[in-house]
Amino acid sequence: FFFFNDTATTEIYTEQIVGSVRCVQETAIKELENLQDNNKVFRLLGKAFFLSDPKELGQELEGSIKDYDKELDECTKYKKHFEEKYKDLDKQMQEAITVARQQA
Repeated sequence: FFFFNDTATTEIYTEQIVGSVRCVQETAIKELENLQDNNKVFRLLGKAFFLSDPKELGQELEGSIKDYDKELDECTKYKKHFEEKYKDLDKQMQEAITVARQQA
């Protein structure tokens, strides 16, 4: 993931990246469903292609989509946690600045 100064921008890019990957996988699943049972497909693993069963590959892609959804949920939780921490620290810093100005 990319880090930006603006939380909203980070969230937009994160959703776009995850959405793009998910879209490609969902499209692949739809194409695999159209194949007959006796068809074979090649699965890309790193730089190599492996002969695979369409149903097996579809199940792997569905599992991958579920994993992405879980990861996105976890990232959303972390984002909320860090936003709360940021607000708390910002408040503490503003209070410290106010105290320092009063003492000066």
